[in-house]
Amino acid sequence: MENRIITFIGKSFYICKVTSNDEPTPDKIKDKVVELSNKLQEEFFKIERGKTENVRAEALKMLQSWKYLIPNLDLTEKHLCDFLEELFNQFHYNVSDLQAEKAREMLSTVKNVYHFNPVNKRFLLPDLNLVDEEAAYLQEVFNMKVFRSESLISKFLGHFKGFIEVYNDSVKSNIEELIMRTEEEYMHQISISVSMIKRKIHDFILNEFNSRRLQRLIVSVCSITIGNEDAQRNWCTIFEGIFQEEEVILKQIIRTGFTTSIISLAFMKIDQILLIIIEDLISRPLSNLIPGCDTIIASGSTLSSLILFKNKELKCVEGYIVEGRYVQAKDQLFFYLDPIIGGAYFRSTKEVVYLRETGEIFYFGPSKTKTTEQLTKYSFKDAHISVCERYIALYSVDEMYLINSDLKLIYIESKCPRHCVIHEDTLYLLFISENDCPRIKKVEIQGGVSNKPKTKDVISERFGSELRTSLNLGMNLITGILAKNAYNISGPNIIPSSQEAINSNPLEKTPKSDQLEDDQIHK
Repeated sequence: MENRIITFIGKSFYICKVTSNDEPTPDKIKDKVVELSNKLQEEFFKIERGKTENVRAEALKMLQSWKYLIPNLDLTEKHLCDFLEELFNQFHYNVSDLQAEKAREMLSTVKNVYHFNPVNKRFLLPDLNLVDEEAAYLQEVFNMKVFRSESLISKFLGHFKGFIEVYNDSVKSNIEELIMRTEEEYMHQISISVSMIKRKIHDFILNEFNSRRLQRLIVSVCSITIGNEDAQRNWCTIFEGIFQEEEVILKQIIRTGFTTSIISLAFMKIDQILLIIIEDLISRPLSNLIPGCDTIIASGSTLSSLILFKNKELKCVEGYIVEGRYVQAKDQLFFYLDPIIGGAYFRSTKEVVYLRETGEIFYFGPSKTKTTEQLTKYSFKDAHISVCERYIALYSVDEMYLINSDLKLIYIESKCPRHCVIHEDTLYLLFISENDCPRIKKVEIQGGVSNKPKTKDVISERFGSELRTSLNLGMNLITGILAKNAYNISGPNIIPSSQEAINSNPLEKTPKSDQLEDDQIHK
């Protein structure tokens, strides 16, 4: 398994790839699994009878610990909880049944040795009936949480010493000795039952882990040097971990800062994504996974404001990363009608632009009505915000158009690049040849205008009223949408989705960079 994304970190382009190899269960994980199994067994027998909800809580704690070892472990909460709850209920049913059995045995033995009167006549108090006292005694013993001789002796004598025809210290001593022997027999039988339960828990856990094939996932990067793109690639591992074997896709790389990015890995079998924080090429995976492989992170997101599009639930939510975990805010931002394929978040205005699968661009703003509006009838494939927030790049099938914040066309690239990044007024265009060779074109932009071609007088009227209206709406939301920028370099290019949209696009009539002449520009 291997898939790649090209991203921009710091001042360099990087190829990022994920690979996997079969991995036998490491001894370190085996030892930890046994340790966790023993801990679960210990906690299991601390839970009082009837507290089934505590069994579920303990199971969830253990499940989180196991998933810290293997994040995509597909041992479900229900499977583990159902198993433990069944054991718990059966164990305590057997304990109660055994207590009642031993109580009946003790009473029967004493009655066979000593004569019991049917009624206990008491001075100034109501008489007691032996049958009623036997029922009360058996019920009390059945409900005992701790089966100990001290309590048993107290309960037995409290109920029956008044019924024994000849009761003295010798009789009391014999009864106490009988009860202590009964306790020893009871504890022996309980210890056998406890050992059986522990073995079942141990075998269940080991079987769940041993039945799963593991793989070692490796995320590596290598830099692409401008002017020396053909140099031998030296791969650097920035993350590796042990996971359950399944299909894993390198889904997105979202730049959250100059040297900070978020890598999204999609685990297809369990339908969840793992986020890995990369800072100066040092990785920190989050301790929890996010449901939904079709979840998309909006470009422009940050660690303190992470915007997610959850396509299964058709809602956009905001969350944040704290103490190595993703935490979702209480309320969703908004719902949408159809799955989306990309989006961008604009921190300055707290607004979101997103695209449906059909290609329409919509936005959501912080207004009281919290409604979305369609921006344009043209069909695109992605939306991004630039690092510098001063430029918009539009992609057609064959060309790329760079527009500044005044909506002036400042550059036309006659061949559509794979990626486009603007850094410190320099435009970097990344092209990939048919033989998978990268090429980087560097264009200097001075004062918002590229030095080649000279297009400083080409103003926004070239774009036609409908597209200009759409762009102006976008500019009210953001200062720039940059396709293929470092905020989400992994997504698809912004291109019209149909030939009809291309043919109707007024940009098609704009001269290409290699066709523009000075006399045409200054007309």
